[in-house]
Amino acid sequence: MGPYSFNNFCESLEMPGLHQKTFNNIAKRLYSQNERLADQVFSTAVTFVRREHIRQYALDVGEEDIIDISVSFDGSWLTRGHKSLIGIGCVIDVLTGLILDGHVCSLHCHICAQSGAFVKRETPHRYERWRQEHIASGECTINFEGTSGLMEVKAAEVLWSRSVKRHKMRYTTMVSDGDSKAHTKLLELKPYGPD
Repeated sequence: MGPYSFNNFCESLEMPGLHQKTFNNIAKRLYSQNERLADQVFSTAVTFVRREHIRQYALDVGEEDIIDISVSFDGSWLTRGHKSLIGIGCVIDVLTGLILDGHVCSLHCHICAQSGAFVKRETPHRYERWRQEHIASGECTINFEGTSGLMEVKAAEVLWSRSVKRHKMRYTTMVSDGDSKAHTKLLELKPYGPD
């Protein structure tokens, strides 16, 4: 929901709305807090999953040792069909059913769509500079190039590539639906080396 939709909602409730800058500042703080909360939830899940695997399989490993686990992986999209601008991939531990990690792929940035379109329309000669500054600021949410069908593949690449560093886990067995190209890409990528 953007500032325009929010203000329409407020108007329907006969409440005062917010200026666009105020709305955006509040939204940034909420998104930041949401990301921190998600990191905490994933961290708690990883700690529990490690403990359960060590207990269940009587593993003799330390806290910093890497363990191998079986996971389920699937992707989903914001809209159905092959035109979605946002997709997500999630890794789920098979033993506990807990989500360990997720990655969002986005072809859309609300700021680019609103402010960028305005700058491009009103002052086209300044657009490229605005765009570079927007990307450099870290506020641009576009993190993917390609078709929406490849979002699941990219999410798998990202999740497998960071599993050892982030969680001290290798996802060695993958359970997924048969329509995913992610498995083939991971075999090609070999995120844990040639073995």
